[in-house]
Amino acid sequence: MAAKEETKKDRSWVGPIVGAVIAGIFAIVVAVINLAGTSKNQSQAGTTTTTTQASASTTASSAGSAGKKVVSGKQLTLPSPGQGCMGKAEIDFDTMKVAPNVPEIHRETADLSYQSCTGIMVVEGGMAQLDTPPSSAEDCAQASETNPLRNPITHELIRNEMPLVKGKHLCLKTKLGKIVHLAIDEVTPVAPDGSSLPPLKDYAFTVDVWEP
Repeated sequence: MAAKEETKKDRSWVGPIVGAVIAGIFAIVVAVINLAGTSKNQSQAGTTTTTTQASASTTASSAGSAGKKVVSGKQLTLPSPGQGCMGKAEIDFDTMKVAPNVPEIHRETADLSYQSCTGIMVVEGGMAQLDTPPSSAEDCAQASETNPLRNPITHELIRNEMPLVKGKHLCLKTKLGKIVHLAIDEVTPVAPDGSSLPPLKDYAFTVDVWEP
């Protein structure tokens, strides 16, 4: 009987130790759960920050895609090349230079050419005509790509005052990708040279140019 009581006393420490072990395990589990929750929140915060930064970057990129205006309100005239088929004129809008009388069109640099036998031609790409000024450089560029005039605009159309008339607006792109807006200020018939055909025209433009 005494031996049983002694054994019982010897095992009395087991309960507290087991309880302590269980409490310790529970504390560890709680700590792990809290740590996992903190890590998840940090990850979500990082993702939100990255997404916000990416969105801001995209917005900034979109806002800057128009390019800055490098020419504003410049006056240029595309002169009639004369009645003979040898007459040629051209404009390079990258350098803002007009060549009123050239033996041949410089296709590597000229953006707009004017030949009495063929008419007015965009050397590369298309040119749109608008009733009102374009609201932005992007709108001007898009119009030139999606709704261009026939190219070339033949001398028959020019002689009959179609389609380029005073008050209209033209959009095209240069060889270097710049975006050009031309407001047609004046259309002046050239004095007849004895030909029975209606005269060709001089075209006076106000020019705006944006970088690509």
